[in-house]
Amino acid sequence: MKNRKMNVLLCGLLVTNGNLGCVALTYSAISVLQMVSERTGVVFHYKIVASKLDEKSIDALCDQLNIDRKLVEGEVIKNVYRNRKEKQKFLNIVKNWADVAIDATQGDSFADIYGWRRFINYTYAKILIERNGVPLLLAPQTYGPYKKLKTRMIAKYACNNASVLMSRDEISKNVLKEMGIRKPIVVVSDMAFFLPYQKQELDNSVTNIGLNVSGLLWNGGYTKNNQFGLSVDYQSLIRSAIERLESDSHNRVYLIGHVISDSPDSVEDDYSVCRKLAEEYKVECAPKFRTPIEAKSFISGLDVFIGSRMHATIASYSSGVATIPLAYSRKFVGLFNNLNYPYVLDMCSLPESEVLNTMIRYIGEYKKLMDCISDSKTMLEDKNKLFIDEIVKWIQEI
Repeated sequence: MKNRKMNVLLCGLLVTNGNLGCVALTYSAISVLQMVSERTGVVFHYKIVASKLDEKSIDALCDQLNIDRKLVEGEVIKNVYRNRKEKQKFLNIVKNWADVAIDATQGDSFADIYGWRRFINYTYAKILIERNGVPLLLAPQTYGPYKKLKTRMIAKYACNNASVLMSRDEISKNVLKEMGIRKPIVVVSDMAFFLPYQKQELDNSVTNIGLNVSGLLWNGGYTKNNQFGLSVDYQSLIRSAIERLESDSHNRVYLIGHVISDSPDSVEDDYSVCRKLAEEYKVECAPKFRTPIEAKSFISGLDVFIGSRMHATIASYSSGVATIPLAYSRKFVGLFNNLNYPYVLDMCSLPESEVLNTMIRYIGEYKKLMDCISDSKTMLEDKNKLFIDEIVKWIQEI
C-alpha cells in the first residue's frame, strides 16, 4: 500500500469555530490518521466539509500538526437536507472525490436534543455518503438520546449502513444495541485524548486552579430557561466556587474559556463571562485561545481543573491534571466511567450545596485524583491503540 493516495472526506468536524472542543476533534482525527498513514504507507488527502471555513484556520491546523498544507482543504456546505444546490455540491464531492468518509457529528450532536434541523442535516449527510457507496466510519462519539421514534429510526438506518461504528462510551453502545443495531460497535475513547500539547509550567508555590465557566450554561442554554434541566443554579454555583477558592491565599484561580465567540449576542461564549467574573472577583483570566492546542497547553500547567465543557476536561485529564468535571449531560458520565474515573459531579441530579462542597473536598485531595488518572493510563493507551488498529484494518480492507 506504500505511496497509495486516499481522499478522506471529514464530516461533522469543525476547524473554523469558537468551540475549541469541537475543533479539538478535528485536530485529533487528523493526528490519528497521520499515525495510520505512517503505519500503512497511504498518503491521506483531507477535505473538511462544514458550514463555516476560512483558510487561516486550516493554515493554523497544518502548522500546529506539522502537516503539508497541500494535504488539507475545506469546502463550505451549510445544509444538505433543505438546500438542493448544497446537496448537489456535497454529492459531487462524495461521488467524484471521496474514497472514504469519517463523521464525528461534533462529538455529541448525533442526537435529537439539539432539535430536528441539526439532527437531520448531519444524519442526511451520512445517508447520502452510504447510499453512494463510499465507506463511512462513524468516529467515536455519543449516540443519542433519541427521544422521538422518528429520529431513532433514522439514526438506526444510518448506523446500520456505516462501514465501521465506534462509540466513546459503553452507555452509547447500549443505546445502539437497544435500538436494534446489528453491526459490531467498537468502544474506544474520545478522539481528543490524542490532541498534542506543550506542557506549561506555572508558579509551584501556590495551588493553580482552573475553573472553566460555560457561557451556554451561564445563559440558561439556547432557550435561556435552564434548557439542560440543571438541579443547580449555575451562576450561583460558579460565584460560590470562585468565592470559596479565592478566599484561600494558597490558591491561584484562573477562569478559562473553551468556547470563544466574537459575537456580542452569543449565548455560548465562555470568554466574555470569564473576563467579567475575573474583573469582578480580581482573579486571573486565561488568554483568548486561538486553537485547542493552545488551550490544552495552558491547562496542562494547572494543578486542578474544574470544567463544564467536556472537551476542556478531556484536555486536563489527558495532560495529567486533577480534573473535576461538572456534568450537564450523560456524555460526561459515559466518558469518564469508561476510564474508571469517579470524580464527575452531576449538575442535573445533585443539589447545589453538595456539588460545591464535594468540589472543594476533591480540590483538597487533588493528588488522589492525579493518582487515579495515572492508574488509568494503561487503560487509555489500550483504547487508543484499539482505535488506531481498527482504522488501519479498515483502510487495508478498502
